[in-house]
Amino acid sequence: MNNKSYFGRRQPIKGPTLDTPLNRINKKIKTFVSGQTPANQRIIMFYDMGRLAEPYPKVIEQYGRLLRIKAAIERDTNEIIAHLSA
Repeated sequence: MNNKSYFGRRQPIKGPTLDTPLNRINKKIKTFVSGQTPANQRIIMFYDMGRLAEPYPKVIEQYGRLLRIKAAIERDTNEIIAHLSA
């Protein structure tokens, strides 16, 4: 019988997992967009293309916040704390 103890051994990280913050925020963005009405989804699409003529505060504010969190994670800076606390 093999009684090897694995307690305290660190396994190498093989890449992003489902618990990686970037994967979680991408999932939140996808969930947020899919949960919007078709009209709001078009607003988000126009916002992404840079063709939004007028501001739509609620939808774009929430969507923009998620995008800023994603950008901060990608830059790997401490800005994420500021976005999460806002």
